[in-house]
Amino acid sequence: MCNSNKQSELTAQVHRCWDSLNPWLAAWEALLGRSAYASVYSTYDFCRLGWDAYHRHESRLFIVTMHDADALVAVLPMRLEDSRVAGIAHTRLLPVHLQEVDKPYPLIAAGYEIAVWRSFAATLLAHRQEWDIVNWPELPDDLPGVSELRRALAGQAWIRVETRPDAAGPLVDLNQCREAFQARHRRYRRALRRIRKQCKGPLRLALYSRPEEMDEALALFIRVEDRSWKAGCIGVNRNARARRFHEQLTQALAKRGRIVIAILFDGERPVSGEIAYLCAERVFFSHGAFDQDYAALSPGKISTGLFLTEFLGSGYRWGDFLAGFADYLMPWSDRTVTTTELFIYQLRPALTVLWAWRKLGLRRRAAGFLQRWRAADTCKPAVS
Repeated sequence: MCNSNKQSELTAQVHRCWDSLNPWLAAWEALLGRSAYASVYSTYDFCRLGWDAYHRHESRLFIVTMHDADALVAVLPMRLEDSRVAGIAHTRLLPVHLQEVDKPYPLIAAGYEIAVWRSFAATLLAHRQEWDIVNWPELPDDLPGVSELRRALAGQAWIRVETRPDAAGPLVDLNQCREAFQARHRRYRRALRRIRKQCKGPLRLALYSRPEEMDEALALFIRVEDRSWKAGCIGVNRNARARRFHEQLTQALAKRGRIVIAILFDGERPVSGEIAYLCAERVFFSHGAFDQDYAALSPGKISTGLFLTEFLGSGYRWGDFLAGFADYLMPWSDRTVTTTELFIYQLRPALTVLWAWRKLGLRRRAAGFLQRWRAADTCKPAVS
């Protein structure tokens, strides 16, 4: 169709409610097959369910669709959210849903990346009365985005574009055979032999992917998670809202063939669990938990390894692990995805203070001063 030089021909629409997107839902789904980076976290199901589960009363939809004539070429799922920092009220523009999301990159048809980001910059300028700060975490460094926005906004004296390094995550090449993978990882082979020898019953990995299996599979995963270090803190069952979200999400994704849940059993006892989302050429390994009673045997790493090998040579290209949460798998990685957090400030008087607060490290300095002051205060001799 077109290339990135046809930026002037793209038109942007801002959607304030989900119903206005109904005419584009089929095209949104089809865009997954045309995108150079098709992320499950940018699908309609994930965005809509995440919004329904987690959005606050002070947040409002700001979903941007980009069009080349009648063709949908990009979806940028965003939200506006009213915030207050250091007593300064402001409105942030953020990805629509961040609670359960990794690397929230928009869906963009291949070849349109630069055009879309430049058009998004124009959209920001056209709606500058609605936002004060754009905050976009975990933008992959190997994809267009940050540099294009910086160039497009360079001539605006009242705007500052700032970045900082964000989390990194491992990518595993799935285009290899099981034998080759195991041959490269001696420690994994040794741990697998050890856990098979020490488990009471036969060790087996069960996979669940059909809609009618999801309730059982999720219940088994939660059973493991509730016996793990994550219990009540993070994860699928950290609270009732998170559990409801995952109950709905697993069903929605299973209907589209986009989820597999793996449970590692010692006999009849589930000792470790994994949840992976499937989208285009990637397997997104998103949740894992293991029974603390088995911690000495590293069941989590074993179940991850066994689960990962199920996808080797299966037609998927990359195993994508959570940025910032999978450092223990770096020895397995064939590539590392580094990311950047993006900030775009409108330098209105009050917001200049917030920009300096972050840019000049004033928040860290203030915290350090307060810590030293408290320490000095506790060292004062008691007055008798």
